[in-house]
Amino acid sequence: MDESIIVSSIIDKLHSSWKDFKKNLKHKKEDIPLEQLGNHLRLEEEYRKQDAEKETNVQEKVHMVEEGQSNRTSKKRGKDKDKSQTHDARMSSLKSQRNRDGLHISWKPLNWPKVKLNVDGSYWNHIKSSGCGGVIRDYRGRWILGFARRMGRGSSINAEVWGILTGLQVAWDLGVSGVILESDSLTAINFIKNGVPPSHPLSLIFAQIQNFVARDWDVSFCHTLREGNRVANCLANFSHNIPFGIRKFDRCPDFCNMVIQDDIRGVCLPRGFAS
Repeated sequence: MDESIIVSSIIDKLHSSWKDFKKNLKHKKEDIPLEQLGNHLRLEEEYRKQDAEKETNVQEKVHMVEEGQSNRTSKKRGKDKDKSQTHDARMSSLKSQRNRDGLHISWKPLNWPKVKLNVDGSYWNHIKSSGCGGVIRDYRGRWILGFARRMGRGSSINAEVWGILTGLQVAWDLGVSGVILESDSLTAINFIKNGVPPSHPLSLIFAQIQNFVARDWDVSFCHTLREGNRVANCLANFSHNIPFGIRKFDRCPDFCNMVIQDDIRGVCLPRGFAS
């Protein structure tokens, strides 16, 4: 039987977001080999699991921070608390409106000579395994160097922060003069920009990150959404399949090829595509 017929019959029965895969990414069903379809299904399932875990962790941390700030503020000025709540409500409304209006995200290249470093962390609760991955690309989106690192037990935020630190180490060893680091962990990015107290369990890792920032090169940090961080996510997921330690990739591995080609072409994904 023709493989394209098999793929066509399968993909029409998948999750509704997969019906959007063909429409939004401009992929024809006949162009997707059955093996690649299976790989994407596996990755998308892990994406959904990670999204649920990350959302839970972020909500818990944000709630703790907001509760502490609210208590301190109420002691000084009750009106400020009302303003903060009003602001949060407006931001939530705007975010919901953007999603309803159809927000689309794509990976964005940089102007030469800077390179972009995308990193991501991965924590699989069912096997208590944490890892991270990342990729350095040039101004055209072409692969320069990638990595995957397996750390063992940990947590989602631990994996995200280790991904940032490992990415900076890899970029520094490569000898780049300027790098923009993107992570889809807003919590980690805010910790780097705002600092953490010495009592924080990850304070030593953040101190190492700041040591890299202080070196003689140009480093900046940006938050991106997961749909713009897919290659790093593939590498982070792959880290669970390697021995403890780090593996570097001078060339794009096969399991990242389709995703990086999407990024080079500027393919846009709807927000929540894999949810």
